[in-house]
Amino acid sequence: MSARKTQPDDRPGDAFAEDIETSDEAAAQLAELKDELEKAVEARQRALADFANYQRRAAQNE
Repeated sequence: MSARKTQPDDRPGDAFAEDIETSDEAAAQLAELKDELEKAVEARQRALADFANYQRRAAQNE
């Protein structure tokens, strides 16, 4: 198990969070979820860029 220090939260009333104990399995799952999130964000950015290009080309063809 590994301990990870968390950062303070910006919400009112929150101080530094306690140390969080995570199992190796939980840490691996967290890493996998972070990877999935990163891929989803990249896919969304590509889709938004594609749509912006589509709109630009459509406006040029008018």
